[in-house]
Amino acid sequence: MWRAPVAGVLLLLAACAASPKTMAGVVIGVEASDLTHLDAVTLRGDDGRVQRFTVASEAVTAGHPASPSHLRQHMTYGDRVVVYYQDGSAGPVATRIDDAGA
Repeated sequence: MWRAPVAGVLLLLAACAASPKTMAGVVIGVEASDLTHLDAVTLRGDDGRVQRFTVASEAVTAGHPASPSHLRQHMTYGDRVVVYYQDGSAGPVATRIDDAGA
C-alpha cells in the first residue's frame, strides 16, 4: 500500500533534480573561441554573487544559438539576462540564456 506514494515522491524528486536551475543578473564576462562560438559567460547575480558558466554547444539565447556578440551587447548596456544551467562535473553548464528585461 505504501509503495505507490513512495514511488510518486521518488518520481517527483527525480524530475526536480533534472530540471535546470536559473540565475538572473548582468553579464560581466564573455569568453569565445571565435566570432560565433561562445565558450563561457560570467554573471553577477541579482544577489551580488559572481558565477562563471561553461556554455553548452547547443545552448540558445532569444531563440537562436548563443552568440558572443549578443551577450557582449548585454554586457555593454548592463542588460539583465537569465541563465538556465545544470551542474556539470566541472561546474555549472549554461543550456539557455534569455533576455530578462528590466
